[in-house]
Amino acid sequence: MVINIALGIVLAFIIISFLPLILLVAAFAIPAILVIGFIYFMFVSFGALPGILSIIAIFWFFSNLKS
Repeated sequence: MVINIALGIVLAFIIISFLPLILLVAAFAIPAILVIGFIYFMFVSFGALPGILSIIAIFWFFSNLKS
C-alpha cells in the first residue's frame, strides 16, 4: 500500500516535469496531422495537381511565417 502511494507520487512528479515537453510535442503534432490530412484530402478529392499545389502553398506559408 505504501509502495503504491510512493510510486504514484514519483509518477506524478515525472509527468509534471515532462508536461511542458508533452505540450510542446502536441503543439507541433496537431498542426502537422491537420496539414497531412489536408494534403491527403486534396489528393483524394481533386487529384494530383491540387495536392502538389497545396504542398507548395503550405511550404511557402511556413517559410514566410519564419522570416
